[in-house]
Amino acid sequence: MIQALDDLDNRLGGGFARRQAARYLDDVVAPLLRQRHPSTVRAQLFVLAGKATGMTGWMSYDDGRSNQAQQYMTRALRLCAEGNDRVLSGQLYAGMAHVALSSGRAADGLRLAEAGCALVHRSGSPRGLMRLHAIRARAHAALGHRSDAARALTEAERALDRSSDPAEESRWVRSLGEHYLQTEMSCCFRDLGDARNAETFALASVYGNSGLGRRQAVSRAVLAWAQLQHGHLDQALTTADGALTGVGGVRSARGVRALREFAGHLMPHLQEAPVQRFLERLSTAGY
Repeated sequence: MIQALDDLDNRLGGGFARRQAARYLDDVVAPLLRQRHPSTVRAQLFVLAGKATGMTGWMSYDDGRSNQAQQYMTRALRLCAEGNDRVLSGQLYAGMAHVALSSGRAADGLRLAEAGCALVHRSGSPRGLMRLHAIRARAHAALGHRSDAARALTEAERALDRSSDPAEESRWVRSLGEHYLQTEMSCCFRDLGDARNAETFALASVYGNSGLGRRQAVSRAVLAWAQLQHGHLDQALTTADGALTGVGGVRSARGVRALREFAGHLMPHLQEAPVQRFLERLSTAGY
């Protein structure tokens, strides 16, 4: 069930299956946790319950429900601690850091990412550590710490380089690879105002994440921003149109937020007819 819901989340956005995931927790997982089990089964059950609960938190976050997301992820951390899974706990810290960043609390996001790094550093999970260094970089970028953000990105790349075989990693982080990091790096460079690097990594992310609707929407919006910074208005609008088309089939508040951020940068061009058409299309879509 975790695999099925995770696949729906990645392809169609958190809003698509959030209610189903929440019902599954209430109707199936919670009763299992109240039953008596042998110690080895109990530990595995609590870890899986932590994963399912954390995943519901990610879906809530992607559906624009930050408070719910925080509650689910905090609950999931307690379950993972019961099952003694540091790698999964680290991923939950990354999730809570993302929620904090999207809520404008960059300092809290940095604190959470650093706590996750300290935990996962002892677990021997390079890919798990890569994700946390990436969100550290995002937090530093949001705070305007350019050199700290650059160092965190370098640490993320080095961590990924240390993971030669995904099969040797925890099952919770095997899917985190080069294309995931490219998405995070593009967003980080956008937040730093570095259009050249943002364009490079956003373009790589667009091609590398072809089957993942949410990452496609976010990466295309970042790419459109970078193209706009280079003075290529028509190209930027074409890219943004593609992002808007893609996000229409994905229930993802993160994708919508990235498009809104791009739209905010179009204000100096409001007299341009193509800009007016794009903004009208964005408004018609309810964004």
